[in-house]
Amino acid sequence: MKQEKTVFLDLEGVLAPEMWPYLGKKFGLDALMATTREEPDYRHLMTRRVEALNAHGISMSDIQKTLATLPLFDGAVDFVKHLAREMTVILVTDSFRPMNQPYIRELKPDEVFCHHFLLDDRDQVVGFDFWNDLRGKHEAVSASSTTAAMTFAVGDAFNDLSLLRAVDRGILFRPSRATQAAATDLLWVSTYEELLGLFMAEQEPAVIAHTVVPDGRDGFADDNRRA
Repeated sequence: MKQEKTVFLDLEGVLAPEMWPYLGKKFGLDALMATTREEPDYRHLMTRRVEALNAHGISMSDIQKTLATLPLFDGAVDFVKHLAREMTVILVTDSFRPMNQPYIRELKPDEVFCHHFLLDDRDQVVGFDFWNDLRGKHEAVSASSTTAAMTFAVGDAFNDLSLLRAVDRGILFRPSRATQAAATDLLWVSTYEELLGLFMAEQEPAVIAHTVVPDGRDGFADDNRRA
């Protein structure tokens, strides 16, 4: 039954490409392309991004129109639809509403935990509100409405690790080598088919071997980003 299982899914890196580097490329702004690798203080990083948007008169409508040309990963919608038939689907992401709203509408999760941009009457970003005050994605587990007997989580990066370790079965999806090295206790896979097989199987993760993934990353390069 659906209520017996819940899965917590990251958005960027699992279901969608990274949004900020794409926006930086499209708008020609290096300040938007920076990640927590270059600026580990996420609040400061977001402040810099907002300042860059406002300095160039980029509105939320401009952002959403640009992101409309950045589709979800191939197979992501069908993957989530399949999961939704079997379990509660909760999105846990360090992305921001309403910037991520088109993806959320397409994926139709049961619940969403994400940050929020504050907009003025000109549709400009004037601030932001972090849903968990950046204490970690694991807070979604206790904050969610789930009463499931079995909980799963899927993420790809360092900022997902606390969530993956807070559920019954946490799985890394196409992680970088650096993330793999920091999470040798976690299983990792490279396809939605593998994830579905794990979710539907009765066997414990400990008996499933790590999937071999290709060198380099169309997502596999080293990183330590939040977003």
